[in-house]
Amino acid sequence: MQTSKAILSALALALAAVHTTLAVVLPPSDDSTTTSARPTRKGGTATTLSVSEKARSWMQFDLSALPAGVTGDQIAAAVLRVYVSTQTRDSVVSIALPTGAWIEDTLTHATAPAVSAPIFVDVPLPAGTKKSFVTLDVTAIVQAWVDAPTTNHGFVLYGKAGLPSVGFDSKENLAAGHYPQIDVTFVTVPGPQGPAGPQGAAGTPGAAGTAGTAGTAGATGPTGPKGDKGDTGNAGAAGSVGPQGPAGPQGLQGVSGNNALYGDGSAGAFTAPVTTSTLDITNTQFTNFTVPVGATLNVPSGTTIRCTGTFTNNGTVVVGAPPPGSGNALMIYGAYDRFDVGPIPLPIRRAALDSLIWHPFAGAANAADTISGNVSSGVSPGGGTLRIVAIGTIQNTGSIQALGGDAQTEVKGSTGGGLVVLASKIAITQEGTLSCKGGNGAPSVVAAIIDSGGGGCIRLLAPSITLGVGAVNDVSHGTQPAKPGPPYNGGASYGLSNQSGYFIQTLQDPTALFY
Repeated sequence: MQTSKAILSALALALAAVHTTLAVVLPPSDDSTTTSARPTRKGGTATTLSVSEKARSWMQFDLSALPAGVTGDQIAAAVLRVYVSTQTRDSVVSIALPTGAWIEDTLTHATAPAVSAPIFVDVPLPAGTKKSFVTLDVTAIVQAWVDAPTTNHGFVLYGKAGLPSVGFDSKENLAAGHYPQIDVTFVTVPGPQGPAGPQGAAGTPGAAGTAGTAGTAGATGPTGPKGDKGDTGNAGAAGSVGPQGPAGPQGLQGVSGNNALYGDGSAGAFTAPVTTSTLDITNTQFTNFTVPVGATLNVPSGTTIRCTGTFTNNGTVVVGAPPPGSGNALMIYGAYDRFDVGPIPLPIRRAALDSLIWHPFAGAANAADTISGNVSSGVSPGGGTLRIVAIGTIQNTGSIQALGGDAQTEVKGSTGGGLVVLASKIAITQEGTLSCKGGNGAPSVVAAIIDSGGGGCIRLLAPSITLGVGAVNDVSHGTQPAKPGPPYNGGASYGLSNQSGYFIQTLQDPTALFY
């Protein structure tokens, strides 16, 4: 506790002489480590915060460093920074929010409060991350804390089964000085108005003013008698053109700039019928798009649904297979792996994934022909591609499916799962099922096996993403037949053959990324 007081004192001296600021660093008020291996152990005095399969790290931040009177909507950005001090191999870390109060002096695994659903899932920590800071955007969370300070219980970091532990510097590590912190940037906050100064001395009299304007005319006298009618005069010359009249009201502004990503709404509002139907993709630029409960909507692969309003799915959306031969596009961009070539490194696969998000024919590659090696000869359809972009919110309580096909024999192998991209300028709420699962493998007639199709990819992009408790985000590979012998190819997607794909969520406005 003494360390955080020293940090706050230094910040107070820096802010004492100003009433307006643009950036503040929030230091930790409490941090500790708990472990299920020792449920009653207290870790508030440790210099390292540990994260592993059994250990959790807790950190809480003092908002009193912010200027008085600041509100959540004045926070422009808030970034969580933690320093990786110990690490042996590649690992991941997930982050959630404690739902109750705690202090480092008494916190143990047995007394720890419950935690929320994760706000960041499996943040990658490659081995090269050691001795460097990891940063995460927590703007929305800090805004909520500022408006409701009693909800500020900090963060909890936890690891994943089977992966190595990671250590972060705590506030007690005075030698390193790499304590956890939140960098806050906000709009200019004016300070209180100072007292009025003393009245100045009277000035010298000014010069006499100019003469005033003439007074108003007197009342009109009585009307005289009507005279005789005079002769009609000659027509006068045409007068000069009068002044131009005022401009009329401005018309509605058309779609422009980066918002062109979300279409122009020319297809109007769409509501799928409560039956099985196929989306007409002649024009997919909608205002609001709704799939009600009981409706099943088939969508061709490669479709991008654009909404100037909201997208709501309470039914079932089924993505069709890619056009014949289009699956090879994944191999061209490095997202396809064959067992006899070896796995493509993770950074290359991730770069290929980003480049394919808006590729018109991105989809899963078919399995290789195990006899001729002809990759395009597998006939099971691969998982297709669907992109949904909306200026308003995207909400899914139903099911969206882009599944790979199952293998039949070694010449008709399995295929990989597809690609589903949800991108909202405001927020995404995922409470239903998103599935890009790969196809199932099949036994071979030549004493071998056909690999199951690799898992596909689910990509969520929005400033705010909420995952419901029962949400299903399936990017798994298909089932593998239990038969000995060397493996033949299964279709690959964003994961390798017989390996899972990617579920990626990015807290960012997608407009600038993909316009």
